[in-house]
Amino acid sequence: MKSLNDIYQEGIKLLGEDKFDEAIPLFEDVIKLRPLLAGAYMQRGRAHWEMHRWDLALPDFETCLRIDPDCVDAMWTAGLINMQLGNFKRGWELYDRRWDTETFQSPRLKTRLPSWEKGKGYKSVLVWCEQGIGDQLIYASLLGALKKEVEKVTVMIDVRLKNMLHRANDKIKFISNNSRVNNSEYDSQIPIGSVGRHFINEVADIKKHRSVSYIYPDRSRLEHLTHELSIQPDDFVIGLSWASTAPIIDKHKSVALEKLVGLWDIPNVKIVNLQYGKPDHDIEPFEEKTGKKIYQTTVGNFLIWKVSLPRCRCVTPWYLYRMRTCIWQEPWAFLRMCLMRISCGIGITRKGERASSIQQLIFTHETT
Repeated sequence: MKSLNDIYQEGIKLLGEDKFDEAIPLFEDVIKLRPLLAGAYMQRGRAHWEMHRWDLALPDFETCLRIDPDCVDAMWTAGLINMQLGNFKRGWELYDRRWDTETFQSPRLKTRLPSWEKGKGYKSVLVWCEQGIGDQLIYASLLGALKKEVEKVTVMIDVRLKNMLHRANDKIKFISNNSRVNNSEYDSQIPIGSVGRHFINEVADIKKHRSVSYIYPDRSRLEHLTHELSIQPDDFVIGLSWASTAPIIDKHKSVALEKLVGLWDIPNVKIVNLQYGKPDHDIEPFEEKTGKKIYQTTVGNFLIWKVSLPRCRCVTPWYLYRMRTCIWQEPWAFLRMCLMRISCGIGITRKGERASSIQQLIFTHETT
């Protein structure tokens, strides 16, 4: 007969193999035997979370926290889920504990400056970047709202975003994330991922406070790309990024090109490679197998393309999809699917169901 620990460890093993639905009954068995074992609720919640069953995942994480109020891993995840469900007050409260967990690896700025708070009379704020480049791009949509509250806003940002953000926000100073700063020039600071806490308290606040045109293209590069790819006015251009390079969790944020083959059924579609940070060795075998073409460019970078081609109406970076639902709204159908489940009403599909929603998402884009 298996011991309680054996059952628990078997469940952990199945989670590591992405066999989430197989792991759930094992954690349920553990809970029946040890109803006060906080870890069992957290792991069952994790399985539901990975399958995007937010309504089942959240009660498990909240139960874990009632049993073990100091479980920071449960706090962080519960914060994400609460915001995905529109429970912003609770979500921000828990999400701000992200640096207390070992799982969250983004460096934290060492400073004695107080945290910026709305309505406290601060005159100058240093916003420092965290997480990946995609996260920073999304969170930057609220910098305009922050500038309305503070006389001087300086943002430490990934160098690849600096110029494109500066072109659209000339009242905000952008500096490289590795810059040396003089704390005496500021009276407050805030991580870029926490700016939303002071503006997004309900779903309606997203549209109210987020900026739309907060990144501007390099016009000369725009002309070059349009000419290089012979883009015509009636082309439906899709910039495609399908694989993440994030350690450990990359497989959860990536999708096989074969799963997206339905994109090529769209009339006048032109699909361009935006993959970066990882060899695009998937393209040649995909093209040989399917006969579908992925256009290449001398500027093959998601970030450059996104701000260089206004006609690039659909962008599919599958790796941007969790708490980002709370902050960003853009007019691309796939970003709306990945990031804006609140606004488009479709929701985030499970890993194996993404491709089946492609045509529905295109329809959503064309009719909204």
